[in-house]
Amino acid sequence: DTSSLAAWIQEEKVVQLLFGPNMHHQMLRRCGELFRFLAQKGRLTEQHLNILWDSSIGKQRETVVAIYDVLIDLSALLTLEVLKQLLEKMRQLPLESVDDHTLKLLKHLTISAYEECNSKGERDQLFGLEMLWDWSQDGTGLPLAVQGESMIVISQLLGRQKIHHHVWRLTRRCVDNVKEGRSVPQSLELLQRLLQTFPAYRGSAQRSDITISMVIEKMEHEYGLVDILFADLVRYKRKVRECIAAHPAEEAAPNWNEEALAGSSRTFLTNVNMRAHFLRFLLSNADITLNTKHLDLFWRSFVVEAVSTEERDIGFDWLAKVCGNRKSWLLAPKLCAYVFQEKLCRLPVADLPETAFECWLNYFPYVNHIEGKLEQWGDTLPAFTVLDMDLVGLDYLWSIALECADADVVDQTIDYLHHVYSQLCPSLQEKREALREQYLGRLTDRIASCASSDVKSVLRAVVVLEAYVRSHEHSGDPAHFITISFRLHEKGGIRIPVQVSPDDTVIFAREKLAERILKPSGCICFLDNAERIVRNEDMQKTLRELEIVTDSTVQFTLDPRYQDAEPLRDILSGEEGAGGATLPLLPSTILADSERFFNQLWGLLSQGGRVAEEIWRLISIIPTNAQFEGKITSLAKDTPWSELLDPTSTYRLEYGLRVIRTVAFGTESDSQEDRADWCLRFEQLGGVEHMYDIFFTRDMAQIREHLLPSCIASLLDVLGFFLLVETRGPDGDMGLALSASTSAGRAEQTLRGSQISLRDSQMPPPESNVPARRLDYSLLVRQLLAVIQGSVDRTLGSRSEDEGSIVRNASRLLFATFNSRPEYLDHLVHFPGVEKFLRDCLLSSQEDMLRIVMAGSLKDLLVGTCARVGEPGKACAAALIPVLFNFLDSVPPQCTTASEYFEMLQELVMTHMLSKSDLSLSSSGSDVAPIVSGEIDLGGHVDLAKLLAKCTAMVENEPIAELDAKGPVNETLVGLLGLIQALAMYDEELRKQCCDAGLVYEVFYHCLFELPTHACDAAETEEAPKSRYTAPKCKTNRARAVAMHVLRAICLPFGAQGFGEIMDLVENIHIGTVPAKEWGYAPNLDCRSDAGYVGIKNLGCVCYMNSLLQQFFMIPSLRRDVLSLDFAGDEKLRSLYEDKQEIEKKESAEERKKAQKLSDLVVYQMQVMFSFLQESQKRFYNPRPFCNSFKDHAGNAVDVSVQMDVDEFFNAICDKVEQTVKGTEHEKMLKVLFGGKEAMQLISRCGHKKEREQDFHALTMVIKDKKNIVEALEGFVQGDMLDGDNAYYCESCDKKVDTLKRTCIKTLPNTMILHLKRFDFNFDSMQNEKLNDYCEFPTELNMEPYTREGLARREREKKEQAGENEGNKGGEDKEEEEAEEAEEEKLEHFPKETYEYVLAGVLVHRGVADSGHYYSFIKERGTDMWYEFNDDVVRHFDARYLPQECFGGVESIMEYSEYSKTRVRKNVPIQKNAYMLFYERKMPVAESPASGKAEVKECASPRAAASPSVPHEDRVLLPKSDPPRVPQSLYNQVWKENMKHQQDIWIFDKEYQEFLFHSICKDPAEAKDPRIVYKYYDIFFDIIAHSEEKTLILQCGDELGRYLPNNPELCRYVLEKQLGSGNLMSQRFLHCHVPEARMASACILVQAMLVLFRVDDFVEERAFQYATIATDNRAPTAIFEEVRMPARKVKRVELVNEDGKEVEIIVEEDGEVVVLRVVDQMLSIFRYVTYHWRNFSHYFLILRELALASAAVREYFITIGLVEKLIDLFLGEDSPRARRDARKLGDKFDQPEFGNLLSLLAILVCSMADADAGEDASPLPLAMSDDGLGRFDIDDETRELLTSEAFLNRLAREADADDAIKMLCHVSHNDKETSQEILQWMWRGVHASEHDNMRNFFRLVAPYLQYEDDLQGWRVPFMMRSLLQTVNRYRRYPRFTLTCLHHMDDVRDNNVWVQKWFETNDELVNWMEKWKADRPQVKSSYRPSLPCLGPWRNLVNV
Repeated sequence: DTSSLAAWIQEEKVVQLLFGPNMHHQMLRRCGELFRFLAQKGRLTEQHLNILWDSSIGKQRETVVAIYDVLIDLSALLTLEVLKQLLEKMRQLPLESVDDHTLKLLKHLTISAYEECNSKGERDQLFGLEMLWDWSQDGTGLPLAVQGESMIVISQLLGRQKIHHHVWRLTRRCVDNVKEGRSVPQSLELLQRLLQTFPAYRGSAQRSDITISMVIEKMEHEYGLVDILFADLVRYKRKVRECIAAHPAEEAAPNWNEEALAGSSRTFLTNVNMRAHFLRFLLSNADITLNTKHLDLFWRSFVVEAVSTEERDIGFDWLAKVCGNRKSWLLAPKLCAYVFQEKLCRLPVADLPETAFECWLNYFPYVNHIEGKLEQWGDTLPAFTVLDMDLVGLDYLWSIALECADADVVDQTIDYLHHVYSQLCPSLQEKREALREQYLGRLTDRIASCASSDVKSVLRAVVVLEAYVRSHEHSGDPAHFITISFRLHEKGGIRIPVQVSPDDTVIFAREKLAERILKPSGCICFLDNAERIVRNEDMQKTLRELEIVTDSTVQFTLDPRYQDAEPLRDILSGEEGAGGATLPLLPSTILADSERFFNQLWGLLSQGGRVAEEIWRLISIIPTNAQFEGKITSLAKDTPWSELLDPTSTYRLEYGLRVIRTVAFGTESDSQEDRADWCLRFEQLGGVEHMYDIFFTRDMAQIREHLLPSCIASLLDVLGFFLLVETRGPDGDMGLALSASTSAGRAEQTLRGSQISLRDSQMPPPESNVPARRLDYSLLVRQLLAVIQGSVDRTLGSRSEDEGSIVRNASRLLFATFNSRPEYLDHLVHFPGVEKFLRDCLLSSQEDMLRIVMAGSLKDLLVGTCARVGEPGKACAAALIPVLFNFLDSVPPQCTTASEYFEMLQELVMTHMLSKSDLSLSSSGSDVAPIVSGEIDLGGHVDLAKLLAKCTAMVENEPIAELDAKGPVNETLVGLLGLIQALAMYDEELRKQCCDAGLVYEVFYHCLFELPTHACDAAETEEAPKSRYTAPKCKTNRARAVAMHVLRAICLPFGAQGFGEIMDLVENIHIGTVPAKEWGYAPNLDCRSDAGYVGIKNLGCVCYMNSLLQQFFMIPSLRRDVLSLDFAGDEKLRSLYEDKQEIEKKESAEERKKAQKLSDLVVYQMQVMFSFLQESQKRFYNPRPFCNSFKDHAGNAVDVSVQMDVDEFFNAICDKVEQTVKGTEHEKMLKVLFGGKEAMQLISRCGHKKEREQDFHALTMVIKDKKNIVEALEGFVQGDMLDGDNAYYCESCDKKVDTLKRTCIKTLPNTMILHLKRFDFNFDSMQNEKLNDYCEFPTELNMEPYTREGLARREREKKEQAGENEGNKGGEDKEEEEAEEAEEEKLEHFPKETYEYVLAGVLVHRGVADSGHYYSFIKERGTDMWYEFNDDVVRHFDARYLPQECFGGVESIMEYSEYSKTRVRKNVPIQKNAYMLFYERKMPVAESPASGKAEVKECASPRAAASPSVPHEDRVLLPKSDPPRVPQSLYNQVWKENMKHQQDIWIFDKEYQEFLFHSICKDPAEAKDPRIVYKYYDIFFDIIAHSEEKTLILQCGDELGRYLPNNPELCRYVLEKQLGSGNLMSQRFLHCHVPEARMASACILVQAMLVLFRVDDFVEERAFQYATIATDNRAPTAIFEEVRMPARKVKRVELVNEDGKEVEIIVEEDGEVVVLRVVDQMLSIFRYVTYHWRNFSHYFLILRELALASAAVREYFITIGLVEKLIDLFLGEDSPRARRDARKLGDKFDQPEFGNLLSLLAILVCSMADADAGEDASPLPLAMSDDGLGRFDIDDETRELLTSEAFLNRLAREADADDAIKMLCHVSHNDKETSQEILQWMWRGVHASEHDNMRNFFRLVAPYLQYEDDLQGWRVPFMMRSLLQTVNRYRRYPRFTLTCLHHMDDVRDNNVWVQKWFETNDELVNWMEKWKADRPQVKSSYRPSLPCLGPWRNLVNV
């Protein structure tokens, strides 16, 4: 009975018990149903509600929220009187306790109260509305958020029908507030919300008779609302100005935007923004008009008298929005025109802000639209068409472009100007060219008018002009232009081809299309492939980015106003009829061809300075002026050369040179004869002579002063064109050098100076009678050398492309002069300072082009010219060659500009060597070939032996300069090694000298494989910091490749002396090197990350551990303390573990097991880990030792497969560390760093306080319903009020008193860890849940407000403020205040900086409560760099993305909806968010050892603070540049691993692998020393086979196979190498996942065994008969464990020398034959094959080849039962002998490769025969008969397995048909019963197959029917009849029937017996043919597959 239950609850006072002292908020949340139950039964009393309400007073937030939720649930069940009582209780609440939950309760109580009202008088009461109104006003002291929420609740309440009548009362209050200036922002906001409760249109709601527009208009009529608003605005701005004026002038002005001025609680910016916003709201929702007076007031308030730029921006934004778009103008047209013309267009242009310009852009199109000069037709502002170019405001727009100082505004203005001049109506489209001239004229006139007075204006006009020109030009090279088709999107839409560049933007392509169709570009919309309009962001992309290529089609649509398709066709057809499109001239063309425009610009080129520079840049991008070009092309006798080639102006001269070059070089379409005629006329009229005079008759200093480098380069280029000729033409003539017309040709001639020469000794003869002028070669050479010298001097300190071009063109002239006039070579030889000149050219200049050109030219001079011209050339070579080679002595170490010099020397040496050698390049085996061929004799000028010795010495003395593999390259060392390679490549004597000089050792060891020493790796100086300049010398890939080539040149040629030495070095480098255990090993991918830090490997689910330990490691002081622990020297630490010797001395095994080793200490493993993380060069550290040491209470190591909460792990590891270091000098290691103290305070109303301290390492923050960490910290210190029955008993007062219970921070740690409580237990679902709520955290945090002293300060300030309001205090109050002050003085106070923290790390959790992943973001101390540590991945991180990565919240995603069948947007929680925050103190505080008190340590620098002399507690942050020192033993361990890793990188480098390969690729006849051949195999098996170079592995395997034939000892060595020790065979053929490595090893092993099969005499000895055979009842995985070969006598034939003759002797020795041991070990690993099913194919390949090679091996395999085991393995779970726990082979992705296994099985099966068969035995070649070996019957069990359904079905799917057929034929030979079983199985397979799967069975049917035995004549009719039954049965399935018939045709065509059978059934043949002919449309799945029985094949090529 529920009534009895309610009575019982009341009688037993259950409510009082539940809400007693033990009340909990979780229990409260579940009490709502109890109160509801009591209310429904009428048992809910006022006492119950009072208990419930009183329980919320002074309690924690969770408790208050739970009680309020209960009251909300009850509100609908309460009476009006009770509701009034509750509302009264809420009115008495202290204002500081009002929050959003209070408002929520008040809202529901108010709603319920109105629902209970029955009379009009009751409904007229405001209830909670009055409180909400009061809470929203100024003066309450409530937070602004609460005030805002109060207004929202008011609007929500008034939106309800029963309460809506109060809108008018509150509306009047709001208007009164605005009129009187009280709480204006709140009133306006509330008024707007109240107005929004009315519908926008009639009929849209129940109150359809009143709309928002009607209400506003009524208010305007009754109150004059607009005038009130403007009056308030003027009043407020006046008061603000008064406040600002009253601010003391001597004080710095605050940010007025954030100040609360004029008595308002809101900021100034909020006030003005709210007033502007409400005014626009009125205009948007009612027919209210403003007048000019209103606009003047607004303009003066927001623009003229603006307090800040932000206020001004608000004003401009308001003006822009009231002129919003073409559909809704909030201002009348006349007012818009008034604002635009009288206000906006009168703003000063110079400092026009961007917001004002954007506002101006809103008005410009509309005002011109109402003036009829522009038509707006789009929804966006730029969508308009210009009807009349006399636009209002256009002049002002030009003024902005030319005078505004804001660069962003100027850029927008220029773009808008271009848009205005392009969006033309059809009538203006016809005048586009004139408008473009008008545009250009406006700018050029301004340039001309301001040229002499206003340089700044000229430069701006040039910028606008250049932008306009470029806006109409294509991007990219015209040679790569593409043609795309634009198709109008309609049925039968026309196509319009347009030529564009791939680098053009989509917007530019649209402009080009608009020009073609005479439409405004704005009316064109492009469509993507899904026929959606292309987005604006994609319009800015290039065609290349959007993958629009040539012949692409792009669809477009037109605005409805322009969708006139027929006129568009007329336009295009008119273009075709006129012979092509008549497009307007481009601006660049107009600018170039207009005499007025061009002359204005041309005249400014002579002005010089910045103006001329900008004008020149503009002229450079426009076409050539037609008039100027005409003067050049139509030369006359009176040609004014001084005007065309003006030497007084560098820009005019360069322009003329470019035109001449264009005309002279021409294009491919120009006639060569016409160009030759023009060139001749140009020469005859003095053009060449004029250029000659400009350059060669003036002093070089004068030339440099007046001409720019680009002009000089052009002058030399054109001169070279006219003065140079080809000397190697096909006819030997001296014609003009017209081949240089292309850039490629000129570049080639630049580097081949010897191929060109000067054309003549005099200038071309003029047409006049003036004698021809002779060339002054001496002057020519001197001037050219001088100009080159000048360019070299100018590039000694920096690069210059123009200077490089000068040298390129000058060198062509200079060396062509030497080529044609060798007598002037002495000018170069005797050039002043020639050695310095050449050294600077080749080594000192920073310009790459200069060095390349000079090195190539000098080489060509010495190789070509000097070798060809006789004595002058010899003299020049004799002088220059020693100089060039002597520069070697002056090449500085680590020279970055020496590569071209060394390349020149290498080519000189190579040319000399080739000229002296009969070897050709093709036979030299060289990787380097000279660029040109020629002859040069270096022997007479350079002692090559001494040169080699010098290079060798320089290589030996070259310091280590390369930092790592990433560079930079040591060009000096690379050049020296390349020169040595060139010297040694073709000269045996020089190679011998290299070997004798120890160069092989130097290069191999010091340059390639030397390892750093401990001293080199650990020592550090200021000149050579740690980890820099360590051995070896060659670290970069390029340097190491060159060093390898040197070794190949010296050592690998046949008969080279160094070959043995290099093989010894190779052997030495591998001594002590542990062979790689990995396959496909690539150690270069396992290096330390580019970020510079080492990761930690995730062993399974230990990401929580990795992320926290990385945070620990990145704290420098903690890292230093851990690394400084001395486990050997500290007695306390030494007592924690026992040495290995001590443990071994223990008597019992149990004691030895329990003994704790050093490796069991967690802190020691931390030290090991930190050592590796700091010093290791590998990508990650394996934390397995640490995991093994981290044990739980039961002594079990951490389970790496179980995820753990990182906070729990943090507490656990802190406990273990503190227990370990307790009693040592590092006892306070964690306390100083993480240790803080919480104060649990009890503050009674009686004035007494009680406090208890508690240590903490991390603070747990409750973040539920908290937006940020600050709110979480406020909740942390908020506390609970203990009152009523739960009051605290004060011992001092001896009574219960109301007491505040709270927690605060007493002592802050140096590193503060905040644990965000994101995991919470849900008592409803009884599961853990993760909170993904948004919670932001700052990068800087002030913790002072949350400390004891901070809370005391806040309470004191609060009381002082309250005292000021209440007046003087009484005596008791004063005494209380004095006591509090005395108490506060006892608190410790620190400088402000000690409370400031900065974010240093974030530990993130991604996932859900039960599963997820941890990783860390960490800031590097001492820098601003952040890194992401995600297990073994460490990378840079941009801290700007911390909010997205760590704050949590929700994100919007697109998800497919089954309901709508489309992708919809959905908000989902962000599952990656911060879990632990690491903050570090800006000014660390350390505990003083003497006093034990906290003291602030101020350090001059972090390095000083971390010095060893500072006590441990005083240490602070440690910079990255000063890492702590690692214990020596651990350092040795890390160093050893680093060296092993580095050595692996070098050994497994591709270049070294190829070097080893070339060493192996020698003719076996040359391999005289077997020791070297043995090394080949060691290298292969230990190195090459483990590398990732798969092709190289196979090549090496093939090469090594050539050494095995006829070399038994080598074969034995190879087999011994393969046997190795342990599980080497298993590793090589089962564990190895690289098929190339398995294949190569298998080939070598099989070939070696086949050789020994022929040599070792063991067959006759019946070697296998002694093998122990495992019994059948053994476990399948251990079947071959006891197969062992006994010791026996082995006969071996060897050759020995007796008296100089070789004789054969028989050697007998004890021991196993090595091949038997190999077979033994191969069989012993058979039990592992199921674990390695992916890799076992080559294992069975070896067994197959052995079985195929020897009948004895086959006998042995059959004897030990290998056949049955192979079948079991093949069948797997389907085997009748399969165990229940048999391992399944394959997975859903891959299946085993059974090919070799089945081939082996077929060989063994075919080696078995019935003993009594006699002549009737199987004819297959492997059946044993008379070979002296025993016969093996196919026993019944084997036969049953071979003919079982499971075996046959899998055989059909997996096996090669040849192997399958041999087994089937052999088993069924002359056996009718077995044959019938197989035939029936084949028929059933065909019968049950689909049409595309029957091929698996037919590929067996055909060869099986071909097998010849006594039953062949029976098999054929049996099978054919069965197949016909299948055809008849499934005739209704045409495709199946046709496929089956085609397969039967194949069987008939290849089998005589089948043909005979068909002949006897001719009706059947006719039916088959007719059936196929009647169904030609049926598609067959037939594929031919007719294997036949063939011989057994060796799969390994011997």
